[in-house]
Amino acid sequence: MNRDAARALIAACTLGSMGFACFPCRGDKTPATPHGFKQAVKEREAIEDLWRRHPGELVGVATGEMSGVSALDIDKKHREAWQWWAEHRDRLLPARVQRTRSGGLHVLYRHRAGVANTASKIARGVDTRGTGGYIIWWPAAGFPVLEDGGIHPWPEWLMTLLQPAPAPAISQRALAVRDGDLRPTLHRAGGVLRTLANATEGDRNKLLYWAACRVCDMYQTNELDRPAATQMLELLREGAARIGLGQREAERTIASAFQRGAA
Repeated sequence: MNRDAARALIAACTLGSMGFACFPCRGDKTPATPHGFKQAVKEREAIEDLWRRHPGELVGVATGEMSGVSALDIDKKHREAWQWWAEHRDRLLPARVQRTRSGGLHVLYRHRAGVANTASKIARGVDTRGTGGYIIWWPAAGFPVLEDGGIHPWPEWLMTLLQPAPAPAISQRALAVRDGDLRPTLHRAGGVLRTLANATEGDRNKLLYWAACRVCDMYQTNELDRPAATQMLELLREGAARIGLGQREAERTIASAFQRGAA
């Protein structure tokens, strides 16, 4: 075990005694353990054993129920994220605010049911880490605690922003089909939009591509006429923007789906 891993182990033991479930991570922030945050532990002996078998120079802390904390992750590289932080800082404090290695922020709150992992759902570059996630505990690597106001409950106004996004409304009149009952078409169209609205960071492009393929399929089988298909594509573009995809990126993905359909 090198010096950095040994230092991380000492920090992890201290955090474990405070009720945080810890596990070792590599310098690139990926878990050193085979099963990632699922192997996070609190007891000193278990932590020492974990580091002995899978040494890592960074301390990962499992978020959600495992540690009783969740975090806002504010990414420095997105201007919108810093604007959002500047606008809402007073409403977000008191809280514990930690600087990340990339220059961003982790704002910690007491975990609450319903807080999971989201990407740019609140604002572009403002993510959450809750149930099923983890953060790197950057103070253990020498980065500063900017605000030590304690770990308080999630602000109510912030919780409302984390509720599942409703699918955009689609006009029944626009979804004119050649014959028959509109309800199956409305159901399928709504399902496509809801799936995209709740996409997480790692799935955004994939789900936008999938959604555009479904619209293409519905148009080619005459389930959607041209005006309805055009409306659906506009709603997909709006949905892509809400989940944090840039306009050019979204247009490329949609175009790729329609090229596949035309092949």
